[in-house]
Amino acid sequence: MRDGAWHHVAIPLSGFEGVDMETVQTLFSLSSPAPAEAFEIAVDNIYLTESEPLPAPQDGSFGIYTETDTNSSAGTLVEGEDSDLFIWEGTLNLSHGNAPEGDSALNLASTGLGWFGMGFADREGFDLSAFDNEEAALHFSMRTTDQTEFRIGMKSGNVQDIGQTWVTFSPGSDPYGFSRDGQWHHIAIPMTDLAADLEFADMRQLFQVLGIGEVSDPSIDNIYLSGGDSGEKCKTVRWKKGRHKCLPLRGEKRGWKKGKPPFNRD
Repeated sequence: MRDGAWHHVAIPLSGFEGVDMETVQTLFSLSSPAPAEAFEIAVDNIYLTESEPLPAPQDGSFGIYTETDTNSSAGTLVEGEDSDLFIWEGTLNLSHGNAPEGDSALNLASTGLGWFGMGFADREGFDLSAFDNEEAALHFSMRTTDQTEFRIGMKSGNVQDIGQTWVTFSPGSDPYGFSRDGQWHHIAIPMTDLAADLEFADMRQLFQVLGIGEVSDPSIDNIYLSGGDSGEKCKTVRWKKGRHKCLPLRGEKRGWKKGKPPFNRD
């Protein structure tokens, strides 16, 4: 309120879209268009507070778009509450029906703009660290006869083109056993195939579709993640003269380097 009195303002950092928080150099700045006349503004008591932990599903499967209870044993996205299904720039029309499970598949038809895309976007993000392991996978059912190349992806963080991974489905070389025969096929992509550029602790787009050209009949359903762990995987190791039980299996990504113990020796 512009009443001349002091007011406390708290801005969620998630509101600063496009900022890479790992490379921030200027912690506070203030600017405005050229004012019509001189004015005064005062700021004080500027500080950052620790964020609230993101929801962190674990121990089972996490549903993205599924009607099967066992595929959401660790929780599920709730469209309109913690997530939204966005059609990018009006490039797709969606219809429902002809589902391999439940009542509602996603039937995609592009709108003639030369490209198409959609994504399930989390409103605040999810910590999916429990799915960063060799047993976890992204599952979905898909069918099509279209011969247009497209990509399926996931994204972490809110910086454009950073923290994003894609898997390309190309006619004649579709991966993971997919066939463009008009029949439903279940696809499981190991999370290890997606993990290289993702920050699992801050996942923002859990399923994306992107393509160049036009499509008329792809259908997707039963989207979920499997293999959520309850915590860090470790193995017993001997460190010099001691014996310890907390050596992360995936090395430096888990915060340790060769030749240095990843634990306290107390």
